[in-house]
Amino acid sequence: ERKRKVVQNILQDVRSIYWRALGAQRLAPRVDDLILRADAALASAREIETSGLMPVPQALAYQRALLDSITLLQSRRHEMELARAELGALMNASGQTFQLSDLAEEPLPPAPLAISELEDLAMLSRPELREEDYRKRISANEARRALASTWPGLSLDLGWQYDSNRYLLHNAWAEGGLRVSLNLFRLAAIP
Repeated sequence: ERKRKVVQNILQDVRSIYWRALGAQRLAPRVDDLILRADAALASAREIETSGLMPVPQALAYQRALLDSITLLQSRRHEMELARAELGALMNASGQTFQLSDLAEEPLPPAPLAISELEDLAMLSRPELREEDYRKRISANEARRALASTWPGLSLDLGWQYDSNRYLLHNAWAEGGLRVSLNLFRLAAIP
């Protein structure tokens, strides 16, 4: 169940990073275009400031807003590149260039109407809960085994004996016994 949990986590990570990388692939050209337009607007705002067509505080505030926008766009662009790098690392394709398939998405099937069935299925598929069930069963079996070990032990001994002493009347004989034993310390340890 722990292995299933690890597999589920890996699948969830891959799906999340794939969609982030696909979104980055779709939006990267638009973000680059916005950065170029913001740089051009910043250059024209500086020209307006130097020519005195706009009051200096207003021009500087506009430039600051443009710089903040450029910084934000660059950080988003960096996050997009990280998403592609993370996906490449998960695919064991680090440092290689790859293009994600950008096909039309299939429509999702309609959601089932029986929510209780979905909840039951989700609860059965949770590795943590199944692991707890296994632990509960193991604990119950260990308790039964501990209780059974407090019962008296019973053993039956049978054997054929021989002695090479020539002065014995019978050199060979059969021997048998029944042994009942009880460990008092285990009996005292019962809760």
